[in-house]
Amino acid sequence: MFKLFSSNQTFVLFLLPIIPMGNLVLEYFYPTLIASEKFHTNLWLIQPQGTFNWLLGCLAVFFLSLNGMLVNSIFNRNEFYDKNTYLPSLIYVIIACLFPLSVLFNGEALAHTFLILMIAQLFRLKQNEDGRAASFFSAFFLGVAVTLNPIYMMMLPFLWMSIARIRPFILREYALTAFGISIPMLYLFCANPEFHTRLLFFGAKLNFLQFNGFLLWIPYVVVLILLGISYKNIISRLPKSTIRYKRLLSVVIFVFLFTLITAVATTYVYNTSYYLAPGAIVLALILPYAYLDSRAPLVVSALFYLIVVVNVLKFVLI
Repeated sequence: MFKLFSSNQTFVLFLLPIIPMGNLVLEYFYPTLIASEKFHTNLWLIQPQGTFNWLLGCLAVFFLSLNGMLVNSIFNRNEFYDKNTYLPSLIYVIIACLFPLSVLFNGEALAHTFLILMIAQLFRLKQNEDGRAASFFSAFFLGVAVTLNPIYMMMLPFLWMSIARIRPFILREYALTAFGISIPMLYLFCANPEFHTRLLFFGAKLNFLQFNGFLLWIPYVVVLILLGISYKNIISRLPKSTIRYKRLLSVVIFVFLFTLITAVATTYVYNTSYYLAPGAIVLALILPYAYLDSRAPLVVSALFYLIVVVNVLKFVLI
């Protein structure tokens, strides 16, 4: 499967929904993710899905597949690799399937969509071209993501760092980011005037330890190994890379830092692993290098398959 997705064959994207759909079927027969904890993150006063629902589940599968394609489009359009590849979409789906957004539609998958659109806007920035539109829309998309999950408010400093890495400092562009992120908040205020009371409340729960003890620690270890391999391969590519590629890679690193910091903080303070989910986006942009530049692709693909196996076992071994 990894060899197929690593090639430049667009038709493989039609195979992408198979994994999340299989995840949904397993959730139907072996309720695990929906039944385990609460997943209320949106600020729109929309009640979260509390029971299994095929229609909403298929909507979750749709957005999961769409997000994978959007991440893949960013990877290929910005020439992160020498040729087109569809591994980012597959990696996003595999990792995201570990989280509730893969089987229920509570806004988190949609928040991922807008976070990906934010990254796409940042990648449109050029050093010597007008960056007002991209700065505004990147913040606007981030603002929409915040209304679906307030954890993304912590992304704002990293957005400014990303703009500063690509372009010289222009005050009006940063002012536009403040304006852009505030627009969704103004609409949100009409629906929920008290939304500000939940901006610093991160109560969504997903305690992986309740799933068969150490079982779901395996993906953590596997991802760390794959990150190490990817880091080694990326470093070896940097001397031959363009300045623009290095700047875009910095944006990816900033998003990774946001994910890492918020995940550690929420795990420590709120005792929840739920907020690790945004990592699926940035890992989909980093981990393809572990396979594409590997001298032992079978070993790397076996590591990814191990995550898939754990994803299945978390249902059947409860």
